[in-house]
Amino acid sequence: MKRFIALILSLLLCLSVSACKTDDSASQQNVSSSECTEQEVRMLIEHNLDCYFLFYISPLTQGGGTDSDGYTKADNSYFATYKDFSDFVKNTYTQEKSAYLLGSYPSKENPLYIEKNDLVYVDLDAVTPVEYNINWDDSYTVEFTENSTTHCAFELTTTDFDGNEYVTNGSAAFENGKWLLEDMVY
Repeated sequence: MKRFIALILSLLLCLSVSACKTDDSASQQNVSSSECTEQEVRMLIEHNLDCYFLFYISPLTQGGGTDSDGYTKADNSYFATYKDFSDFVKNTYTQEKSAYLLGSYPSKENPLYIEKNDLVYVDLDAVTPVEYNINWDDSYTVEFTENSTTHCAFELTTTDFDGNEYVTNGSAAFENGKWLLEDMVY
C-alpha cells in the first residue's frame, strides 16, 4: 500500500512539474531576452507616424462614392486587404491599443475603418484632420527613462518645422514576441 501511495505521489509531482514548465513557456512570450533597443524604438516610431497620419491627418481615401453605411472604399495601393492594414496596426501597437484603433476609434458605433469584402473602407466624416508640424527626420534623439525585458519608456526630442525643440514621451511593452507601442506617440 505504501508503494502505491508513493507511486501516486510521484505521478502527481511529475504532473505538477510539467504544468509549471507549460506556464513558464507561455509567460516567456511576454518577456524579451534583452531590453528594448534604440533601433527597435526608431522602427516603432516610423510605423507609429504612418498610423498617426492614417488615423488623424489623412485617412486612406479613394475618392469614390459613399455607401449606405457612410463608408467609402479606401485606396488599396497602401494595403491590398483589410488584413494587411490590421496586421500593420497590430505590429505597431499592443493588443489593447490595436483593438481600440481598429474597432473603437473614434467611436465603437462608427469606427474610422471597417472591413467589407476583405477590403478597407473608411468613414471620411468620422474624424476631423489635425495639423501636424513635427520634424521626425533621423536626427531625433531617444532617451530611455525605463528599460527592462518586459517594458520600456522613453523620451524623444526633435524640433517642429519652425526649429523649436519638441519633446514627447512614449512606452512599449514586449508582447507576443516583439516590442509594441502602448499608445500613439505624437
